[in-house]
Amino acid sequence: MVSSRTLQCKPPSHRHSTSNSNSRWTFVVGNTTETVAYISSPGGFLQNAGSGVINVLFFAAGSIAGPGDSIVSYIWAVSRSPDNATLATLQGPTVTTLLQVGSYRVSLTVSDSGGGRATVSKDFVTGNKALSGVTAVMIWPPPEVQAIAGIAATTVALDATGSTAASIDSSISQYIWAVVSMPNKVTVVNAIGLLATVNLPSGLYQVELQITDSSGNTATARKGFIVISTASTVNVPPIVNNGLALSGTAGGYIPITGITDPDGNQVNITWTLIEPDTGETVKGTRFIMPLVIVQPGQHYLLITADDGRASETNGTAKVSVTAATGSSRSSSSNGGDPGNSLPSSTVSGSTRGARLAVPGTATAAAGAASISTSRSSTSTSSRSSSS
Repeated sequence: MVSSRTLQCKPPSHRHSTSNSNSRWTFVVGNTTETVAYISSPGGFLQNAGSGVINVLFFAAGSIAGPGDSIVSYIWAVSRSPDNATLATLQGPTVTTLLQVGSYRVSLTVSDSGGGRATVSKDFVTGNKALSGVTAVMIWPPPEVQAIAGIAATTVALDATGSTAASIDSSISQYIWAVVSMPNKVTVVNAIGLLATVNLPSGLYQVELQITDSSGNTATARKGFIVISTASTVNVPPIVNNGLALSGTAGGYIPITGITDPDGNQVNITWTLIEPDTGETVKGTRFIMPLVIVQPGQHYLLITADDGRASETNGTAKVSVTAATGSSRSSSSNGGDPGNSLPSSTVSGSTRGARLAVPGTATAAAGAASISTSRSSTSTSSRSSSS
């Protein structure tokens, strides 16, 4: 229950006061005998300057149970605009979920031990706000666009509603859209306007929106999406995580991690380990990298991941090799032949839940690896060594 109250307040006297009249204010007081649901986070705008997703925090601080009761449940529902599709249902006073650039609504329902219940909703957007204050937001397309079977190209809507100029004295004068195919980033089509449409075949894309206001300020927002057909599944290339850093001991082995395939396809790799000072290289095709003929020091690893469906991804990693202790070589980082299991090693960098099928290891991994080395000082001589 909410009621209105009028209070008369007399301000304190001041030496230079010019009036002794009373002042009147009218304000609203909530009935605190009832359960209250309150969303303290997120705010109305969340910064997302990249092309991926951000981790959004939802916090129910300020929610109140009825007198003598305690809150027993917090239930969140996150939906997107403009189609009101539910993206996540979460429980707890503090929860998180991943969201792209776009417009969203979060609803919170709290229940207390006395049977009280309250619900509140809040709208918010994620986009890129430039230092000038101009803000680029796109609420459409969604992350997944359903293609129509039997039609070569699907019409995809683009909507920049929510974008704002740097100040109330300015207005947005230009919206420019660019859609590129992924992962090769080739421009497929351009469009202009607050609302636009493009025709795209099934595939993986990234859309970029650049807005300009009447004062010349600009901001850019990006998001990825897929046009997917119900008749056939669009293949997504393997992922080689950025920022990979691997380390191991000379004479041992390093498992090559940080490579996944979103579709769950088996991934094959080829790699080249480069010693920057000498130009010496070591090559292989397995997820275990022998260090038997690798000298201690800092190296660079070039990786090509192939899912066998005409999709491949290139990536790099930093590799640190330390000298083996003692006079004898360490056979592996966990001792002995690694066999069919990956030995332990120190790995840093971004990792994801892998659904990765390691190519066959029917024989001992060290013996099965094909290794060749070459030096930059000669283009004709090479040496092969089995680990």
